[in-house]
Amino acid sequence: MYLLRNDWRLTACAPAKVNLSLEVLARRPDGFHELETLMLAVDVCDTLSLEPTPAPQITLHCQWATGLVAARRVYERTGLPVSAQAWSDLPAAHDNLVWQALHLLQTTAGIRLGANVILTKRIPAQAGLGGASADAAAALLVANQAWQLHWTTARLCELAAQLGSDVPFFVTSGAAICRGRGERIEAIRPPRCWLVIVRPPVGLSTPAVFRGCQPEPNRRATAVVRAALDRGDLSAAAQGMHNGLQGPAEALSLWIGKLREAFARTGCIGHQMSGSGSSYFGLFWHAAQARRAAARLRGQNIGAVMMAQTAGISTIGSGHKQATLVAN
Repeated sequence: MYLLRNDWRLTACAPAKVNLSLEVLARRPDGFHELETLMLAVDVCDTLSLEPTPAPQITLHCQWATGLVAARRVYERTGLPVSAQAWSDLPAAHDNLVWQALHLLQTTAGIRLGANVILTKRIPAQAGLGGASADAAAALLVANQAWQLHWTTARLCELAAQLGSDVPFFVTSGAAICRGRGERIEAIRPPRCWLVIVRPPVGLSTPAVFRGCQPEPNRRATAVVRAALDRGDLSAAAQGMHNGLQGPAEALSLWIGKLREAFARTGCIGHQMSGSGSSYFGLFWHAAQARRAAARLRGQNIGAVMMAQTAGISTIGSGHKQATLVAN
């Protein structure tokens, strides 16, 4: 998670994620599922900009990036319903996880400061890429600095777990194995690779996908992928990938099968659905290879095609503008 400070305004880049493994181990008494998943942050990012205010009100303006608004108009001309698009209508401010994260932090910390927030979206919705969770994590990290709370990462993670299963991951790490509902996090060293991600014209409901899944307590995909990454064998890691939600997702949407077949023809190292879908991704050795695959997939009219790479670490800027890596 990167933070850019410009006078009083702080801006964070909130990355998407993909799941190299996602194992559903058991159903829990609380209605959730026991998971073990290996997640990587990638450089498809939303941007959250926050300015602290002396009054306690939290205002949130949420918008799609300009280029995506144009892409949405192209979708509309195809006759697809707006609700089925990668960039559908955004929720009202109080329904947005960013507003809820800031309100929770404000209430828990017992402060009277507020914030004016602008959220620019690039991560598709209903895609299994964690966009809303990344935005909520960015809000917690930025507000922690803007309001000068000086909370530890562990304390922020306690709030993050109340907001959603993936939010603690985005608070703490760019690559990790997450267990339980996602709140138990073991950071790992991220691999360097390129990805092509496709979000088809239709999204998927996470609860609906989970309702169709069957626990696989004896599968060891996460351990296999992690061991391969530890020895630097990306090919073996890709071959060991598994998503226990892909079968139920394919039963709900024909698009998942279409994407599986399309990626199988790209020459990628490995491919599968991310999270609960509906996005699908492939891993590639080189940018040129990924670029050729992305162009081929765009020509098949199967959804929004994005190139990405695993998120790296950098520091940019000087003087009044400075970017630093926050928490992860």
